[in-house]
Amino acid sequence: MQRGLALAAIALGGAYLALVLSMRVGDVEDPVGPRMFPLMIAIGILLTGIAMWFEQAGKPAAAPAAPIDDAERALRRSQAIAVAGVAAGAVAFMLLMQPLGFFTVATLLMLGMLTAFNRGRHGLNVAVAVGVSAVLYIGLKRYLGVALPSGILPF
Repeated sequence: MQRGLALAAIALGGAYLALVLSMRVGDVEDPVGPRMFPLMIAIGILLTGIAMWFEQAGKPAAAPAAPIDDAERALRRSQAIAVAGVAAGAVAFMLLMQPLGFFTVATLLMLGMLTAFNRGRHGLNVAVAVGVSAVLYIGLKRYLGVALPSGILPF
């Protein structure tokens, strides 16, 4: 299972690297260029996959799994729901970014994640979601000059 995951990471990193290297980039004044960040992500994915492969290389094959009890089944189900929720949140983030704006969607996404993983602390969750979204918005828009959609908010 772990080797399959390692191979999947290597394949994903390789495909992403090929896409990054095929990006058409005009003459840019920036010495780093627009490829640097995607290139770092591709190399990071590749290195992670390679490290996972070598981590498993010295280990013997796993013994047959023991039967799964009800507690383990419930844990796996809750983990699958959490992963599906995070994926759904990412898709919603992409789809709602233009109509609602970065700050609104980032706050809602972060609030949803915090509510799921930090239950019962609603005031803290709202404060962290709004605060982190504000810091990201200000940092990306004002200091890095990234054009973020404003959506329903006037800023």
